Amino acid sequence: MSTPGLAHRPVMAPLLAALVAAVLTVLGVLAWGAFERVPCEGFGCLGPALIAVVTIPTAATLLGWLLLRAFGVPRAFLVAALTLASAWLLGGTVSLPEQIETVYWALPALCAAAWTWALTPGRANRALALAGGLAAVGLAGFLWQQWSSERDAEARLDATDAPQLILDDERWDLISTDVTQDSFGTLYETSDGVRLSVTAAEEPADADPADCAEVTAAVLDQPGETCTDLGTGVWEVRTGSVTTHVGFRDGALIGFDPLYPDALQADEVSDLLAGVRATSGAELRDLLRLSLDRSAER
Repeated sequence: MSTPGLAHRPVMAPLLAALVAAVLTVLGVLAWGAFERVPCEGFGCLGPALIAVVTIPTAATLLGWLLLRAFGVPRAFLVAALTLASAWLLGGTVSLPEQIETVYWALPALCAAAWTWALTPGRANRALALAGGLAAVGLAGFLWQQWSSERDAEARLDATDAPQLILDDERWDLISTDVTQDSFGTLYETSDGVRLSVTAAEEPADADPADCAEVTAAVLDQPGETCTDLGTGVWEVRTGSVTTHVGFRDGALIGFDPLYPDALQADEVSDLLAGVRATSGAELRDLLRLSLDRSAER
């Protein structure tokens, strides 16, 4: 049975709504923890996860509606549904510093109080203003996340200890990167589908073809079994029946690993080596975006 007169108390209704939301948040976290403890392995975990993702928000909305209605909060179902949607929107788009991440736990309570206040009968302007404000905050948070993600990606690319080198040749489009602390890998493709992996690392001191596997391990997927110095700053590397090449330039060791077709001639490698130049994380980001645009146009 509804509590009479509660709807006419503008302070009590938002506080009760916040309390209900806080309690349901705790229950939802406990329920999610219970689903996480369900024994499963690999794709077998997908079922419990999907059940949790569907049932917990649904149950929270329905329970929230019933409790708010019991307390006499006006438009209880709208408050419950919009609280869940708003908390999900803000939690997914607004990034907070680690020091205040606990604010995320308070989002449902804050949203419940705000929507209860905004949906007071006869105050439609409040609801419109709150909806507009939440949309603006969500959009700003999303754009900030995109910007931060791009900058973080640049920072990771620039943080490697390996020489930051790319192949500067209009025939080859950069399509992806694979950068680690010690290697700087880039993948290229031509218009007719030829693919080439180019990986740079610091040139080892006193590199010797006799140490083929040790020298080439940093820049080739399959370290070489035998290396032959071609005398042009290029080594021919053989691993079983596969032939690849490494080049030396300005203190860098550069591996040229063709993915399709599976071979390059030594003179081609020399030409590619001459086209290698330094780059930066910001330039790589722009080149990758340009490559995506070209792919979309094809």
